[in-house]
Amino acid sequence: MKRRLQRFIQIALMLFVFGMMLPDLKAQTPVIASITTTVCGGVQFTVTPVDVVNGIVPNGTTYSWSVPTGSGFAGGATGSGSTNISGTLTNNTNVVKTAIYTVTPTAGGNTGAPFIVTVTINPTPIIITSMTTTVCSGSQFSVKPFNVVNGIVPSGTILNWAEPTATNITGGEAGSGSSVSGTLMNTSNTAKIATYTVIPTANTCVGSTFTVTVTINPTAVITSMNATPNPVNSGDAFTASPINNTNGIIPLGTIYSWSIPAGTGFTGGAATTNAVTISGTLINTTNTQQTATYTVTPKSAGCTGNTFTVTANINPATPANNAPIGSIIRIGTDSTISYWNDTAWIPVPPGLSGQSLRFTNGIPAWIDPPVTDYDGNVYDVITIGTQRWLKQNLNVTHYRNGDTIPNITDNTTWSNLTTGAYCDYNNDQSNSTIFGRLYNFYTVADTRNLCPTGWHVPSDAEWTTLTDYLGGASVAGGKLKEAGVSHWQSPNTGATNETGFTALPSGYRTSINTYLGMSTYGGLWSTTATSNTYAWGRGISNNSGEVSKENNYIQAGFSIRCVKD
Repeated sequence: MKRRLQRFIQIALMLFVFGMMLPDLKAQTPVIASITTTVCGGVQFTVTPVDVVNGIVPNGTTYSWSVPTGSGFAGGATGSGSTNISGTLTNNTNVVKTAIYTVTPTAGGNTGAPFIVTVTINPTPIIITSMTTTVCSGSQFSVKPFNVVNGIVPSGTILNWAEPTATNITGGEAGSGSSVSGTLMNTSNTAKIATYTVIPTANTCVGSTFTVTVTINPTAVITSMNATPNPVNSGDAFTASPINNTNGIIPLGTIYSWSIPAGTGFTGGAATTNAVTISGTLINTTNTQQTATYTVTPKSAGCTGNTFTVTANINPATPANNAPIGSIIRIGTDSTISYWNDTAWIPVPPGLSGQSLRFTNGIPAWIDPPVTDYDGNVYDVITIGTQRWLKQNLNVTHYRNGDTIPNITDNTTWSNLTTGAYCDYNNDQSNSTIFGRLYNFYTVADTRNLCPTGWHVPSDAEWTTLTDYLGGASVAGGKLKEAGVSHWQSPNTGATNETGFTALPSGYRTSINTYLGMSTYGGLWSTTATSNTYAWGRGISNNSGEVSKENNYIQAGFSIRCVKD
């Protein structure tokens, strides 16, 4: 009996213990508290409840939820059978938004009570369009995106940018701030573009990059300069037109404004605005040169550059009474030159290409540089009308290409020549030092040429041009002959040498071997043949003031005077 009682007690205890353990053998029901998380708009969030931390979370718990409640965001969607709560929400505003998910947990077939997941969505900057601005070179720019106008711009958004890409631009630097800003210098005279790549960030939320394009208009940077002409004659107009690179940076379309010029001793200075060039007309009221200084402000495409100065030096209308003749010249706006002769301005006739102005006793004249032949003989140049002539008779012994011209002294050989040759008068070389050499016509006609490069033996027509300019052949000889009796035998009729031609009595060699005319006659070839045996020339004598036109035998020897091509 006692044993049966003990057995009963053992069984009862076992059943009690088993009964106490029975609930642990059943599947638990999830019991989860509300959960919160914070995320940047457009970035995925994930919430995974943790047992004990968030309540009773049996192993294998899954979750289902409906579309979250709230406003100002997009991307909320339902979910089911997921091991966590996740999604990607886009905040469509520039302020914090909240999405509330109602989540139902399930574990082992047991459905727990719904719990709340609250997602705080910080706004991410979204600049929907690239931004542009225009600025003058050297001026600061600032570009700040605004909410709605430029996209989603949360309060406190910070912009970060790298050094811009650009050409002909200096001053571009990386930076950070609430706006993209800087000071850029355009080193050219045309508009240039700098492009910044910008990353916006708000509350650690990093938005996509956008660009800021800055157009930098050039600003004129001009060095001080003198007016043209310099000096300018009193009462003549002057100009100053800055040239890009030469005078600095001058953008296309630059206009100029200036105040009344500084200085004394002149009148006519006036202020001007928006002119395309700097110009004016000033009257010098003294008898010495005066200076007017203009302070000029350049402007282009709305960009105002720093001021620069234009200096106008103004010649006096009348030089000082004691100014030497020829000591002062002036150049007019039409490039004409005048010199002061103590009482008035005397115009100087225009010169020819390659000439320079030389003063003799205060009187200016245009001169050419000396000319050298193949042998190294040097000749002066004179201008008569539109022609330029060598002042001395030719003295060369070679053709222009370096071939030798034969010197024929034998009379018989000279008479029978059919090719070019020269001789010295009376076969005495010392005569040629003064009077030049004598040449037959075959030398004149030779295509190898004997005048210096750029010069030639004149034609008959060119001789006529000369004598016509001097008033006709009947008086031209006196104007061409050397004056006096140093070389010419008296009476040397009509000789003035007013042209500077300095014709000399060089004589000639006949075709029958006789030398004649030294000191009384000078003969000069032309290139114009009249037949197979004769050619035109010109003759000047001591007892006449005329130039005679002569039909000379081609085997005779005469002087040559070259004329400019």
